Amino acid sequence: MYTEPSNCIYKGRQVLVVDGNENDAQALTEYLNGHGWSASQTHSGSDAMSLLQKGSFDLVFINLQLPDIDGQRLCRDLRSFSTAGVIITSICNDNIERIVSYESGADAFFCKPLPMREIHACSKNILSRIKKISPAPTSQITQESNCYHYDNWSFNVDAMKIMTSRGGETSLTRNESRVLIALVDASEKILSREALLKQLGNREWSYYDRTIDVLITRLRSKLSSLNIDKGHLVTHYGNGYMFTPTLKAV
Repeated sequence: MYTEPSNCIYKGRQVLVVDGNENDAQALTEYLNGHGWSASQTHSGSDAMSLLQKGSFDLVFINLQLPDIDGQRLCRDLRSFSTAGVIITSICNDNIERIVSYESGADAFFCKPLPMREIHACSKNILSRIKKISPAPTSQITQESNCYHYDNWSFNVDAMKIMTSRGGETSLTRNESRVLIALVDASEKILSREALLKQLGNREWSYYDRTIDVLITRLRSKLSSLNIDKGHLVTHYGNGYMFTPTLKAV
């Protein structure tokens, strides 16, 4: 029987499995518990929200086909107060559902029947990312906070917010934040869609995947809403995207 090392970083981490199919929920819960996690299950969105608001979970699995609420709505509601990792599961392999799930704040998307070993590896990766969400070089970050500063705006990595010197601000989803982190870390360099998808933990990359395009569009829209020049995010057709900063001295 497989046993995890006693010093694994996720041993005992709290996981909630939300799935209206009790057999599927039980199978995933037992698998995670057998690999060192501390997993529990519930079968409705309302019960899940009650548990999530009361407890402190490191990772949440949300099935889209819940009996009382849309799984993507539950994901969005969770994102309003929690930074827990979120993995969406679904009986359908639909690209639109996948994109909307990432836009709702999900970290990964898997179709049933669930590939347990891949889910386990993905879960460990998500937990690791949560613990160290920004690998940004200190030369571009103030000593006071994990924050990039530009001419009249800043990007606070920890808070996942863009703020202006005039007091305006807008919040980013986890995936918007990860894409922006990757781009600012590679300032003036073109990053391909595949490279950016890897930042989201997307293992099912295809040429026609539009997830990154949607996230870039949303980032540009949020910059524009604060009267920040959206030209910071440059499209290089056929190659990818590039961030062009104007850093201010700090």
